Amino acid sequence: MPNLFISLSKTQIVKSDDVIALLDLLRGYKKIAVVTGKNHFKVSSHYERVYNVLSSLGGEFVIVSEVEPNPTLENIDFCYDILRSFKPEILVGIGGGSVMDATKAIALKLANDGIDVWDCVEGNVIPERALPTVMVPTTSGTGSEVNRYSVITNKVKVQKRALRSQAIYPKYALLIPSMTSDMNKHLTAITAIDALSHAVESLVSKNSNPISESLSEKAIRLILSNIFVAYNNGGDLISRENLQFASTLGGLAIDITGVGLMHAIEHPITARFPHISHGQGLAILFRKVVEHSFMFNVEKYKKVADAFGIKVRGNNDMVVMHTLIDAIDYLVTYLGLNKKLSDFGVEKSDLKHIAEDAVTYMGRSIASSPYSPSKDSIEKILREVF
Repeated sequence: MPNLFISLSKTQIVKSDDVIALLDLLRGYKKIAVVTGKNHFKVSSHYERVYNVLSSLGGEFVIVSEVEPNPTLENIDFCYDILRSFKPEILVGIGGGSVMDATKAIALKLANDGIDVWDCVEGNVIPERALPTVMVPTTSGTGSEVNRYSVITNKVKVQKRALRSQAIYPKYALLIPSMTSDMNKHLTAITAIDALSHAVESLVSKNSNPISESLSEKAIRLILSNIFVAYNNGGDLISRENLQFASTLGGLAIDITGVGLMHAIEHPITARFPHISHGQGLAILFRKVVEHSFMFNVEKYKKVADAFGIKVRGNNDMVVMHTLIDAIDYLVTYLGLNKKLSDFGVEKSDLKHIAEDAVTYMGRSIASSPYSPSKDSIEKILREVF
């Protein structure tokens, strides 16, 4: 076996019951910028409490509520332009994956004289520093609070790709379960599917190892044992806490292994059709990607099935595969996400372009998957979910 080097996240994870914990994490900083989205956090019951915490620190602070879903280069540049004259010492990202990803990219630009973020995405520039960040997730999906990824959309190139950089690990991830309790049913559903996809893809990845597998298996179990309660009773803080931990575990797992085929196909879909949420796109693909991949890594998928609570021992491979697929179908249907691409305005003529995009710029994720399908094979999967 070759030498194995695993570097777990540089982020310090802080669990708290209240935003008052920000006081300790931000003490000593004189200029603080909060980055958030245009809607969710601003209308939540937590906004005023965060404002009061920032006010009590005695320094200067600004709140930039401009991050859009699936943040684009233009959106990141807009937020950067607002903040560069303020010259913050630290950024606080409060929101879901889009907010946290944008906060990382903005922190990179601020620390590197307005560096071209897309040059970093493409690997042409490897930045060594970024402003420190504190991430306060208000959803339980991406795990971006603990990893080195920032997913960005380039509207000109029609690409949605991940910036990977050691420089953008958050300094702190502040987990407050009550901050996720304002999610409605749909947001609870799509973020849970995102977290579940991370755990499943990491577990079956060619890059997996016993450490990443342990993280993934625990994340799967936590999601499946808590999603139904959280979906039906959003105020249940026990299920919210468990889903939040599951999301963070999934974020740690993909930080080790990367994502896989589901994401390799989904990113090109939502690059072209940004009105489709990331979690919904994954839900559309989930069953078929597992079906096409299962026999290429049966033992790993049996671990997935076991984490789902499916009896593996004594059943043959095909029984396990179909039972796992049925379980995924049930979950996606229960959560109201059993849709097709055509439901969102995707045309058949678009499928070949999505498949071409996947093999063109998502090759790294495809390569880490149990098998590496051709463009034609990816188009076949797309036709089956059309």
